[in-house]
Amino acid sequence: MENLSLKSLKWMNQEFSHLLRACHTVPNMANPRMTLFTGSSRVAEKLALDLKGRIRLEDAAFDWKVLGPDVQEVDYVAWVCDQDAYACSGQKCSAQSMLFMHEIQGSKLLFGVETVEEPFDSLCLRSLGAYGSLCSH
Repeated sequence: MENLSLKSLKWMNQEFSHLLRACHTVPNMANPRMTLFTGSSRVAEKLALDLKGRIRLEDAAFDWKVLGPDVQEVDYVAWVCDQDAYACSGQKCSAQSMLFMHEIQGSKLLFGVETVEEPFDSLCLRSLGAYGSLCSH
């Protein structure tokens, strides 16, 4: 990477519909030597054809965890979800780790929410620390 100039890099952050339109024009205009793509398989297949295989595809890292009603260590399981999405494979803007859990009576739930009915959007994102969505490249 030491010989890579800033002029060699192109960053495209677009909505899905804009990206599909760009799939038709970018390969014809820019003729990139290599493209790194993280996203949907539909767009990846289109890019792979248009770029004649000059593409590296990256997994979106979508991990689901489902907890039963007898879980004892909710905080630990939430920490593991965070590690799966970010720490183990490197932080990615597309990494998602979703945690589903049953209501546990008399127990403090994830992120300090006392009841399942409490709206999750009432929580301040800054208080979630690493659970907030971050993007670094």
